[in-house]
Amino acid sequence: MRLLDRYVLRRFFQFFVFALLASVVIFVTVDSTEHLDKFIDAKVPYRFVLYYYYLYLPYIIYLTVPVSVLLATLFAVGGLVYRNELTAMQSAGYSLWRILCLLMLVALPLSGATLVFGESVVPPPIWNGRSSTKRGCARRQVRRPRARADSIFRSGRTSS
Repeated sequence: MRLLDRYVLRRFFQFFVFALLASVVIFVTVDSTEHLDKFIDAKVPYRFVLYYYYLYLPYIIYLTVPVSVLLATLFAVGGLVYRNELTAMQSAGYSLWRILCLLMLVALPLSGATLVFGESVVPPPIWNGRSSTKRGCARRQVRRPRARADSIFRSGRTSS
């Protein structure tokens, strides 16, 4: 592996870690904002909410890895273009296809690892989180009247 290959891979992994952390933080923030009213209505302790997101974290990582790989690839190649490093690499004999194939050789094992991660690591915490949510927190939900289907769509009548 040449020095330029290590440089490109180091830039890729720097962007990958940053994109993964940023997307996980954004995902947790949006999800906690959406579920905040449910947590407050059920009077769930703060410790239990943290435990819930601790168990939910592998699934969040599983969902955000593909997007992080895409963003890391775009930012790594875009950074090379912005600082004219790609032009220097091409003048030294590296083709764009060689750099992209290098990134593909990294992205393929990452996608395989994501598949294994999603099949072996993700299901147990999700199952534990669902079962602990059901038995550990007796939710006091306010019964809301459901909208009847016939009030929305008149059965048997067409608008004319």
